[in-house]
Amino acid sequence: MEKAGFKEKRRGRRYPLSKPFQFISGPCGEGKVLDGFIVDMSYSPGSGVSGIGVHVHEELKEGQEIEMKSHCQPQRSPKATVRWVDHPDESTFRAGLMFTE
Repeated sequence: MEKAGFKEKRRGRRYPLSKPFQFISGPCGEGKVLDGFIVDMSYSPGSGVSGIGVHVHEELKEGQEIEMKSHCQPQRSPKATVRWVDHPDESTFRAGLMFTE
C-alpha cells in the first residue's frame, strides 16, 4: 500500500484487534505504568506477530522504547519500539509499535 509518497514497509498483514494493555514508557522500567488500547496487529505466517497499532493518551516519540506489561506472564514484559506516531485529536495518540523482544 502506498499513500502520498509513503511506501508501506509492513512485512505482514494487518488484522483488527480490540484489547486494552498497559505499558511503561520510561527507560529500564523506571517510568510509570500507563494504559492504552491495541487496535490492530501485524502478522505474517512463519514470523508471527511483528507489531501492533495502539491508541494512547500519553505522547510517544518515534524511536522510543516501551515495555509492555503482561498480566498472564508478569515475569515476561515484551519490549517494543515506536515506529510512527499520529495525533488524530487533542487527547489521543495513534502509534505503531514494532516488537524488539
